Amino acid sequence: MVSSIKQVLIPSAGIGSRLGSLTKNINKALIQIDGKAVISHIIDLYPENYEFIICLGHKGDLLRQYLEISHPKTKFKFVNIDKFDGPGSGLGYTLRKTKDLIDSPFYFHTNDAIFNKKIPNFDDDTILLSSNLVDSRNYRTASIDETKGIISELHDKTQNKLLNVFTYTGVAYIKNYKDFIRFLDTMSVEIGESDYFIKKIGGETNYYLSSDWMDIGSIDGINTAKAAFGGFKNLDKTTEEIYFIDNNVIKFDINDITVSQKVERSKKLKKVVPKVLKNTNNFFLYKYVEGDLVADLLSPNEIFEDLLLWCEKNLWKQIKLNKSDESIFKSETKNFYFDKTFDRINFFNEEYGYFDRNTKINGTLYPKLEKILNEVDWDNIFDALPCHYHGDLHFENILKTDKGYCLLDWRGSYGNTTLFGDIYYDLGKLLHGLWINHKIIRDDHYEIRMKGSTITFDVYQKKSLIDCQKILKEYAFANNYSWRKIETIASLILLNIAPLHHDPYSKLLYFFGKEQLQRIVNEYE
Repeated sequence: MVSSIKQVLIPSAGIGSRLGSLTKNINKALIQIDGKAVISHIIDLYPENYEFIICLGHKGDLLRQYLEISHPKTKFKFVNIDKFDGPGSGLGYTLRKTKDLIDSPFYFHTNDAIFNKKIPNFDDDTILLSSNLVDSRNYRTASIDETKGIISELHDKTQNKLLNVFTYTGVAYIKNYKDFIRFLDTMSVEIGESDYFIKKIGGETNYYLSSDWMDIGSIDGINTAKAAFGGFKNLDKTTEEIYFIDNNVIKFDINDITVSQKVERSKKLKKVVPKVLKNTNNFFLYKYVEGDLVADLLSPNEIFEDLLLWCEKNLWKQIKLNKSDESIFKSETKNFYFDKTFDRINFFNEEYGYFDRNTKINGTLYPKLEKILNEVDWDNIFDALPCHYHGDLHFENILKTDKGYCLLDWRGSYGNTTLFGDIYYDLGKLLHGLWINHKIIRDDHYEIRMKGSTITFDVYQKKSLIDCQKILKEYAFANNYSWRKIETIASLILLNIAPLHHDPYSKLLYFFGKEQLQRIVNEYE
């Protein structure tokens, strides 16, 4: 086997139309599977000294940022593709743009093909085939000559059912790269690299049968791959993601202002959050911290009081504001709780085409949410306590470490300020996470049914989390914090985050929040 192969060409310009909302804000290659972006799975299939040619188009800047921050030692050549959607676009067009970058035998590797095993080295032109997902309508397929070990014919997609064929995985080694480059000018825009093999421009082509290929070009394919890899699971959001690469944690946010604010706040929270080592416009990186998520502990109630005291000592340091800052704080508090709540509710209604109305929730009739919100004691909510705060304080974001605790995924700002926040927001966040625990949601231990204006739902609640609620309530009373306010803010949090999560979890958050808010209003009349 030769060892001079050094290039891998990954076309990643397309919009990923088969993946719907998953690629609304990111490139398909950035979809996270088992804690790594798809493109990182691909890079890890090849030796470290290989050079990667990356074709950028849809959300190309985000892909480039990710690669530069997550794989700093890997050599990349980037090419921007101007036509990646619509008339004139296609894989053939994309590949023509790489003509000046290909300078050695190379691998062509589509950005939606991942494997469990390393890609072998080859001596001659070779196509990777699979006996999985043999469907000549949706995949290009190949007939083989087992005696000679070569491809006898590569077939384009067809409505005819082909027999005794294997699926082309979208991965191929091209030794005769100069022939490939010369062919680029006449290559089919639609078919792309397959046209080279169909017309046998480079002569006879060998094949390699893969038993571990996974196509993640569809939602079903992604779900299959996630199940196959197992490992890390996260609640899906379309605007944020987290990756784990080489003992580093990489956070992504579509909002570059949020990333900048989180980096800034990490300096103020340096004793309680990891140190940010690198950042780009939309990503930041810190070292992986060893510890156990409090969410994964069997009995979090056993350490919860200790956690609250640790937060009191290390995080919740109250701040005395001057008149100017006090005015800013009051304005931001109104915006943070009141304005944002109504904006998010409108966002939910638009997202699901939902109209606020009287509803029966778990057998009890509730008025419109607007009416319930009008009965909230907003002046009490606006009477906030300025302090250093985390901003997303729930058990999924708290690590129990040998030295105490480490807080993850802190909030970027309180309204528009990064200087301070409201301690009640952290307390409300803790309570909302005890009402609806992320691990319970990830494990699908909940259900919700909607029929017209009738909603029924059920969420499994661990006894240890119910005990934590009691501990939090006792802590609030002992420190003269308003339990009514904590519960109200926790309910508002449920409503605020509802449109940010996947269906049906988003609907559970909305109606659970509505139910709790009405209960609190009734109890404190």
